[in-house]
Amino acid sequence: MFVVDALRRVVRTTGQRRRKPGRTLVTFLLLANLSLFVVTVFEVERPENATVHSAVCGAVSWYAVERVAFPLAVFYRFHSVVCLSSVWNSAYTLLPTQK
Repeated sequence: MFVVDALRRVVRTTGQRRRKPGRTLVTFLLLANLSLFVVTVFEVERPENATVHSAVCGAVSWYAVERVAFPLAVFYRFHSVVCLSSVWNSAYTLLPTQK
């Protein structure tokens, strides 16, 4: 919801353009998402770390769920990094004057 809302935002005055309200929040979210993306891609998952999940679903079925959901998790993090970088670049452009 935040990314969709932020992609539509523009500044209306030059004062807002100079102050850039909310840019630190977008920068923080961008860096946090980027670090979560890197951790998700390079982490080593061991079956013994998910003992509760394996006990509920079974070891084989939990492994299958994990393997199916992994590409979705990587895509989600990558897509959110791209969207947040787009917000960071374009959120502070001046609104064109209306005639």
